[in-house]
Parts: sequence; structure tokens; C-alpha cells
Amino acid sequence: MNAVQTWTLAVCFSVLAVSLLQYLLPKGSMEKMMRFLVGTFLVCAFLYPVKEWIPQIPQWVQFPTYQDNYEDFSSLVEEQQMQAAEMSIKNLVSVEMNDLGIPYKNIGVDMDIEENGSIGINRISIELEDGYQGYGLRVCSLLSEKLGVEVEVEGNE
Repeated sequence: MNAVQTWTLAVCFSVLAVSLLQYLLPKGSMEKMMRFLVGTFLVCAFLYPVKEWIPQIPQWVQFPTYQDNYEDFSSLVEEQQMQAAEMSIKNLVSVEMNDLGIPYKNIGVDMDIEENGSIGINRISIELEDGYQGYGLRVCSLLSEKLGVEVEVEGNE
């Protein structure tokens, strides 16, 4: 409380001194310059106690850190990349299977994220409709050639 009283007293004396100085100064070309200097002085007098608070501001304001959430976010992004790549590959295989005219039940994609961040496709597995299992070798060879990935047909005779 003593600090507030001291500051208030200092501001009052500053305003009083400035008023007296303005009263004593002659009017004319120096008036604008003196107003500027007086204004600057009063602003400094008002803000002088703030210099003691500035080093304490980081203690008062705690900004949350998101290091834990960063790892969760990173794994979420990787998961979404994997899902998007899997859907893209399934759509590509579906188009190729439709072009061949061979119906299928299910398409599976085995892939993982490598150390450099790229997605590696290990194997594509296709389950053919009943009655089309005899086309397994044909599907394997054609899709392996077009896609450049090992293709496995489940239920192949």
C-alpha cells in the first residue's frame, strides 16, 4: 500500500511541476516542443512503477505447453495418412479388378511407415467371389505387373 501512495504522490508532484513550468514558459515557437517534452515526462512518471512488474509477468502468466499433445497429434496424422493411402490403394485395385471383369469380396493392404516417413506397401491381398478362384494366378500376375507390389489371392485353387 505504501508503494501506491508513493507513486500517487510522485505523479501529483510531477503534474504540479509541469503545470508550473508551462505557466512560466513564454508562448510562441517553443510551446509545441515543451508540450511534447511535458507529455513524455508525464507518461514516464505514470509508467515508472511498471518497470518493477515487467520481470514478474512471466511468473504471473503461465503459458501451457503442448509437448504431450504433440506426440498424440503426430500419431493421429500418421494414422490418417495410413488410412488415406489404404483407401487409395483399395480404389486403385478395385478399378483394375473391374477392368479385368473379375468380381471380388474383399481387398486387404499390408503396409507400414518406414523410418524416413514414407509409406511402404508390403502386400495386397484379394479375396475373389465364389466361382472365380480359378482366376487367381491371372489376377496375381496382372496386378503385380501393373502395381509393382506383391499381390496375393486368397482362396486360390
